[in-house]
Amino acid sequence: MSATSLPPSILARCADPARGVFLHGKLLARAAKAMRRGATRFDAVLLPALESVPDAERALLHLDRHVEAAFSPSGILEEFEAQPHLLELFFRLVLSSEFLADIFVRDPELLRWLATSGVLARRKSRDEMLAETADAVQRFLGPEKRLRALKRYQRRELLRIAARDILHAPPLDDTVTELSWLADGVTGAALREATARVEERAGCAIGTPLCILALGKWGGEELNYSSDIDFMVVYGEHREAGRSSTQELVVKVTELLVRYVTDPVPEGALYRCDLRLRPDGAAGATALSLAATLSYYEARGALWERQMLIKARPAAGDEAFGAAVLERLRPFVYPRALAVPPSRLVQDIRGRLALRWNEADDVKHGRGGIRDIEFSVQALQQLHGGADANVRMQGTLAAMHGLSERGALSEDERARFSAAYRFLRRTEHMLQLRAFEQTHALPATPGERDALAYAMDTASWDVFAARLDAARDAVREISDTLLSYSANDGADATALPTVATLEALGFHSAAETMTAVRSLVEGQAGRAHGQRLRETMERHIGVILRDASSEALPDACVRALQQFLDRSRAGEEAGAFLADARARPLLLRLASLAPALLRALAAEPLALEAVLTGRTSDALGGDDLRIAKLAGETEAATRLLLHGGHMRSYARALSDIADTAVSRAHARALTAGGDAPFAVAALGKYGARELSPGSDLDVLFLYREEEGWTGVDAQSAARGFIETMHAGFGSLPLYTVDARLRPEGKSSPLATSFEAYARYLESRASLWEVQSLLRLRVVAGRADLAADIAALVASTLSAFRLRSDHVAEIDAMRRRMEPANRFRSEDFFDVKLSAGGLVDVEFAVQLLALQSPDALRGCGGNTFALLQDPRASTPALAPQLARLAVAYDRLRRMQLSFRLLLDSPSNMFPSDERQQAILAAAAGHGSARTFLEELRAGAGAVRADYEAVVRYARDTVQDIP
Repeated sequence: MSATSLPPSILARCADPARGVFLHGKLLARAAKAMRRGATRFDAVLLPALESVPDAERALLHLDRHVEAAFSPSGILEEFEAQPHLLELFFRLVLSSEFLADIFVRDPELLRWLATSGVLARRKSRDEMLAETADAVQRFLGPEKRLRALKRYQRRELLRIAARDILHAPPLDDTVTELSWLADGVTGAALREATARVEERAGCAIGTPLCILALGKWGGEELNYSSDIDFMVVYGEHREAGRSSTQELVVKVTELLVRYVTDPVPEGALYRCDLRLRPDGAAGATALSLAATLSYYEARGALWERQMLIKARPAAGDEAFGAAVLERLRPFVYPRALAVPPSRLVQDIRGRLALRWNEADDVKHGRGGIRDIEFSVQALQQLHGGADANVRMQGTLAAMHGLSERGALSEDERARFSAAYRFLRRTEHMLQLRAFEQTHALPATPGERDALAYAMDTASWDVFAARLDAARDAVREISDTLLSYSANDGADATALPTVATLEALGFHSAAETMTAVRSLVEGQAGRAHGQRLRETMERHIGVILRDASSEALPDACVRALQQFLDRSRAGEEAGAFLADARARPLLLRLASLAPALLRALAAEPLALEAVLTGRTSDALGGDDLRIAKLAGETEAATRLLLHGGHMRSYARALSDIADTAVSRAHARALTAGGDAPFAVAALGKYGARELSPGSDLDVLFLYREEEGWTGVDAQSAARGFIETMHAGFGSLPLYTVDARLRPEGKSSPLATSFEAYARYLESRASLWEVQSLLRLRVVAGRADLAADIAALVASTLSAFRLRSDHVAEIDAMRRRMEPANRFRSEDFFDVKLSAGGLVDVEFAVQLLALQSPDALRGCGGNTFALLQDPRASTPALAPQLARLAVAYDRLRRMQLSFRLLLDSPSNMFPSDERQQAILAAAAGHGSARTFLEELRAGAGAVRADYEAVVRYARDTVQDIP
């Protein structure tokens, strides 16, 4: 055998034999150059070690990387030759975990530390790890250096814990507690650093106890290798502390702590933090006082939050204070008398388990997985913990012992549950150690499966799979027994629907929708419904789902309702409206076809109340125009979506609401000027009373100079008007005002004098500016000035004579507006600007109006009115105008769907297939493909009819020199 060859037995375990031979030869060449005894002696150690590994090529690759990274490659190679067990240890670790292999490349000396220091012999205590963590940072100055030292310490400890786990297979308790205590020490050090920085900046101490309560696996001292750390922050008394309140200081500490822990230093991030289990979840305060925490759980705590707090424990900060917090919360977590019957509690837990039972290759969530064990144990703890303190354990294995002693678990059940839990958790650990990723999924490829079997110290994948099946079968059997309380336990418990129920009702994504149903009834993680709202939703969820199943988008309808209720500022009132048979159809229709509008209503309960009680007109007369606008837009959408209203009426209603706001803003702008000659004219879609949700308001400011009122006053009034519309009615803009259509554009003053405007129209107005006059109307202003403006516009249009070159110019302008198809996708379509879009229809009827301005003056440039006015029609164009009227309504409805259904301000037809399917279903199409085909055909027809109108206008105009 040559010096660079490999035996067939080793080549057979190389995915790429040629690469294996190359790496082997490279190592031997390095050994021949660096070692006193040469390559032959090293190969005599290397080959036996390779015979025992499942993936020889990967073993050689990691060895090559390790040697190349070493400060002294010859020293490493000689150590491997002198201590063959060290090479076997190395292969065992790196083939079980790419993460550990990367650590050895970063710091090759850690292999010698593992092998010679004795650190693999025993588990460290929590006190030891807290002391070591503090010692690791105290010798450095500055937060950056201390955080880097903290990361180096964490990486070394993760290596030690994982090496013990892989090489010695210690009890699961040892591994998970050491991982949890490591997080305690690291987070405690980061918390001290954050507190010091905040207090230094504030110039005062926080002055109240502060504790991190660990939740989830961290709280149960059962942390994984790649777990998030779930926690909540509680502090003592709320008071003023220097220039800031306690709340402000503690929130700053928490935010800085999270940044210290999650931001990647050069050595990497410490942990991923998750604070969503805190009261009110992501919407809640980052930190809460003890009083606020107790108040939340007493008033609004949900069943799942009782279950979540079972594992809570003080992990960092003032742990004595943390223990006192948990003692105050104990009556909520373990009430002496259950607030709900056992059947409801068990049903709740079993329902949440079942949501992910279809994930068969997931050792955590799949049927018979880790979550089944944990939830079953926690269900028993909730059932028995009120009467027996011995079952109130944070850890799952400890709780099993307590439940067994009480008799809630038989000794056989405890032993089988415990064995399955240990096996499944160790499998989870080996999966996560592979690349230090938060995964629970079994590998799919043969090579990855063999690697997992090797890491689990089993002979083959088949042997491992048999053990896994046996463990999951045992879990299913015991869990089914434990979670089998009869629903008829003497209480009037309302059952939640099942996935099968949703499928029977016709929901298409029943499993996903079931998650929304549960949240609809109970609230979101960290933002649970209060008791009254929960009871309301429990009583009415059946009829809500029945009615929702009849909507065009039933699954989306339920998800939108859940978001609406979760975000509502008046949840009980919103729930009451959902329970009301008269109000429910409106809410369901909005949830199905206008979820963006429903989300806006969640933030403004007064607007919702105004609509559902029929008091929208009262809202429009009130002071808060934001509420009035939302109420009016909702009422208009209701008439359109629920009662088959017309798009023309809907657009008119939105324009009338805008008129109210403009009149109010105009009055405010003239507070100092009284009844001044200052007018606001509407242009574009606003002028034509064709507004859409989210439209800007195109306006023109006109004035006359009089005694006590000058151009300076007019400019000030225009600025005041815009400021009022943008922020004067609340923290958010009521409308966005666009005044760029004034003469000379944005380079000219905001307000234009009436006399200058008249001269401009007579001498310098371009064709498009004359065209825009078709849609100009005065919305607010003194009556005499408004009348003069209307007369000026009428006379200008009457004097205008459309010529053939005008027709050509308008057509060219229209075609320049068409967007370039940058993506060259067949689905590319701008509902407004593309060929066959809305502007084709608008330009067509405006051409006809310019040809006969006097006859069509009463239409006010409104496209719907111009299409339907018999004076605009001629026998030659009657078919085209009839088709354009239908097309215009369809295109405006599609644009409305972009705004209200997809919550998109764009006019672009979406490229996302899911959004296309939503639009198609809302329009009553069976598939997105047929919807697209109809869209393209419709656009082609609109463009053909537009061109017919252009030809007619060109052929019938009378060119007068």
